[in-house]
Amino acid sequence: MTTAPATSTSDSTSSRRIAVPRSQKAVHCPDECTSAVVTPMEAASASILPLVTVVEEPTKDSLTAPTQGNKRRCWTCKGKISLSAVTCRCGYTFCNRHRYAEEHDCLFDFRQMAKRKLAEENPRVVPLKVARIN
Repeated sequence: MTTAPATSTSDSTSSRRIAVPRSQKAVHCPDECTSAVVTPMEAASASILPLVTVVEEPTKDSLTAPTQGNKRRCWTCKGKISLSAVTCRCGYTFCNRHRYAEEHDCLFDFRQMAKRKLAEENPRVVPLKVARIN
């Protein structure tokens, strides 16, 4: 942030403009706030107070994906789908152009699903312990 003197027509008055960052939610907080981001605020006065920006964590409602209302339209391009509708594992319906996971930026975790499937289908084989004869 820089301070730039403003030009005026009279020489007797000189004013300064101070650039202050904009934030949606700003709260002054004591020093024990450790989870918030602290940014210094420029001020013309001698005392400088820290500006704390509160970061909201996503709630359970914001983590849910939006539902597709019209299953006869592609989720990506909103084009009409006739008989060639493809429903992806992420739950949305796509046209032939966007049917692959790479084309529509699929949120489904295929790697985790494959690991889980391999673990279920291939149980770990452990041999029985044999008593030792001395």
